[in-house]
Amino acid sequence: MSRKKRNETELLIDRAAITDMLLRNMSLRQIAGELNKRNEGRYEITFQQVYYDVKKLQLEWYQEAQDLIEQGIVREIKKLDKIEAECWEAWEKSKKGKRSTIMEGGFVDAEGKETAGNIVNRKFDSSTGEVKYLEMIERCIVRRAELLGVVFPAKKEDGGQLNIDNAIMLMEKKQIEEEIQKLCLTPRLRSLEP
Repeated sequence: MSRKKRNETELLIDRAAITDMLLRNMSLRQIAGELNKRNEGRYEITFQQVYYDVKKLQLEWYQEAQDLIEQGIVREIKKLDKIEAECWEAWEKSKKGKRSTIMEGGFVDAEGKETAGNIVNRKFDSSTGEVKYLEMIERCIVRRAELLGVVFPAKKEDGGQLNIDNAIMLMEKKQIEEEIQKLCLTPRLRSLEP
């Protein structure tokens, strides 16, 4: 007479086998039959038990995938943080302007001190900063918002294009709350609902 329940080790072995058979597109009844052949009468598996095991496996796979996705998003956000910080630093440097000195004979050492020679021309160009750094900062902000699932409207109501400055201001508190409510109420995978 066979016993009714699997022990923990047998359950793990069966779930590994079920995974393999699922990936080969076998039906639940085929999987149950194959497991019953393999366990040599120690216990019997019904296709309903296989269904239950498959649901457990899918839930585990879904959680693993979610964890990987979240880790990937965090890693990408950290990269954007680094790029943005470097762009802010470059922006600040670009606002300081450029100093140039042309000398005849002699040289300027690493500390910026002139040694020997005569200064022929000295010039200082002031700058309001290079806009390309602000554009990169804006791209980082938009990309981070996309990764976090923050949705900006595509166009202004008057038909003009949006940029990062006016996209946030156009979203009213009520609209933001409605979007959050939609996201919270919509299940990711309906097949995994209890």
